[in-house]
Amino acid sequence: MCSLCELSLCLGLWHHMSPFWGRRRGARRNKRLVNSKSRVRKRLGEILIDLGHVSEEDFVTVLSEQQSLPWVELDPYYIDPSLKDIIPREVAGKYSILPLLLLKNSLLVATPDLLGEEKLKELEGIAQRRIELRLVTLSDFNFAFRHYYDWEQEIKGPRLGRLLVEEKLITAEELQKAFKYQKKSGKRLGEALVELKLLKEEELEQALSRQLSLNFIDPDPQLIDTGVLAKIPEEVARRTCSLPLLLIGDTLLVATHRPDKALREELERVSGRNLKFVLASKEKIMHAIDYCYTQWRQQREESEKLGEYLVNRELIGPSQLEEGLAIQQKSREKLGKILVDKGFISSEQLMEALSARWGISYVKIDLERIDRGLTKDFYSRNYLLKNCLVPLCIEADKLLIAMEDPLDLKALDEVRWSSMKSVLPVMAARDDIYGAINYIFKGL
Repeated sequence: MCSLCELSLCLGLWHHMSPFWGRRRGARRNKRLVNSKSRVRKRLGEILIDLGHVSEEDFVTVLSEQQSLPWVELDPYYIDPSLKDIIPREVAGKYSILPLLLLKNSLLVATPDLLGEEKLKELEGIAQRRIELRLVTLSDFNFAFRHYYDWEQEIKGPRLGRLLVEEKLITAEELQKAFKYQKKSGKRLGEALVELKLLKEEELEQALSRQLSLNFIDPDPQLIDTGVLAKIPEEVARRTCSLPLLLIGDTLLVATHRPDKALREELERVSGRNLKFVLASKEKIMHAIDYCYTQWRQQREESEKLGEYLVNRELIGPSQLEEGLAIQQKSREKLGKILVDKGFISSEQLMEALSARWGISYVKIDLERIDRGLTKDFYSRNYLLKNCLVPLCIEADKLLIAMEDPLDLKALDEVRWSSMKSVLPVMAARDDIYGAINYIFKGL
């Protein structure tokens, strides 16, 4: 290791000779982390650090004494986000600086480099105020730069670290411990706190909910519309721990445990929809992903089998099946409905084929057999129309339900729960079911 005196002498020589070295064309160059497109030669200090002759702290200490500039340890959690308006990312990357504090007549900035007078004047012109420099180590600067400019969350409330301290969930000392661990691991603050066992996962989730002003939910996989899963591929859902819940107009409601700008941009690009986040625990989201995407795969496999069955019975052609499956991939609709809507098969032909395939009775609804009171007491008209089902009567202590899709397990469970009876599904054509619903609610 170099002694501090030797290092100081080296820095003095480097500072004296730097104009000459700056004109050499063959100087070695490397990529800056904060601006990968610009290439600059390595400075003497960087070379000494890379070779292990001096630590970053010793280098900055000597440079600070030599240039009469204070040096600081960065904590990006306490940097005012509004300073990005004064020093945008591209400016910060170009000059290798990070805004720290806005004073009355000046702006305090951190830098691992020495800014020449010309650059300092340029920067003061951009910021429209005097610039005061503070030195930092390169590793601290790189980490803080990424966190401040690239890992920005859509924060509406106070910063997470400050919020946790203010709510006495952690101490200031524990926050600093997590911050140091985060710099080494590259993980988010919340993850660092949980891994260090300074904060429980549940406490972190609730704090994030308050910080980001987002609702916290407990996703029930049985209540999630599997049709909306087509908007986000399973691989993306698992990698990002994000679960699509509901499509409201052009907005996709997504549950995630770590909402941020990068995630929003990726999911909006993949889904082609605007996004609205809600928070949920990582464990619950992954459980729901396992359940929902498994159900969805089974439905798609069943659709393909149904399509093959209809082709084999010569009710539709192979090209019609391919077209129907392609539409199904982009929509939330069932294959049978798509085939009927396209005019490839009639509703009655489909019902008869499904009845034969699934071994479920296909009936023509007799309006005289319908118990109107049974239905009106438990179900709304909109619910029945949405799920295309209608309760008919009680037979052998079982509730007879006419459905367009008797394999709709979600609807069957809801009817079973609300009626507190065993359910016996039968198949009926959509027009028959709608006619029965209109009959039940006639005059109401």
